[in-house]
Amino acid sequence: MEVENFEEVGFRGFLRIRVDLDTSKPLPPDFSIPYPAMGCLKIRLKYKGLEDFCLVCGRLGHSRGCQHPPNPSFTVDGWGFGDEMRMAVISSAPNSLFPSRRRKRVGLG
Repeated sequence: MEVENFEEVGFRGFLRIRVDLDTSKPLPPDFSIPYPAMGCLKIRLKYKGLEDFCLVCGRLGHSRGCQHPPNPSFTVDGWGFGDEMRMAVISSAPNSLFPSRRRKRVGLG
């Protein structure tokens, strides 16, 4: 697992991590971490670049004609498989590390 350093990129209200997953199994929609004040804290996951994803079984590789049965264990608390698992584009504004370059248009006539 890799975790980005928020001191370098700034705090954006979320934490981006990179993990290895078995893609032959359903993607987890969430995970729990111990939290002393509440016992356990459930964290909702969002995936970057999530394409060809089945909303029935939660597996990658197909989006229609699912041959797998729905997995009821992943619909606890209403957090099942859905488009909310796809990460939205945060901002189109340039960041300080990779400023955008504009091309100069040159007229032909």
